[in-house]
Amino acid sequence: MAAATLYVLINCDDVKPYIDRYKELVHLCRPDLTDQEVEQSFEDNFAEWFKEYVMDDQNNIQDQSLKDLAYGPSKKYVEVNHGELHDFQHHEDEEEQEEGDEDNNHGTK
Repeated sequence: MAAATLYVLINCDDVKPYIDRYKELVHLCRPDLTDQEVEQSFEDNFAEWFKEYVMDDQNNIQDQSLKDLAYGPSKKYVEVNHGELHDFQHHEDEEEQEEGDEDNNHGTK
């Protein structure tokens, strides 16, 4: 999931200034690091840094889309099957309701 989150972040134009800021900070704090080590730090730490940066009230980030990106993907799973979207949570709720109906009817309908 971390790789997917990073992929989304690095491909979002609104996040690019924060990528630059992160790398600048790494260079300032650790001028001894090679470019490759900075890239490794970026891959390992950027998503968490971005989340903390965006959520820090002192940084005054008001853009809700940046906040949504910072939190990463939803915990709700969606399946794509032959052009149809199936919301697993919704599907599971329907199944539970049907099972409850069967229990209330003692298996008869």
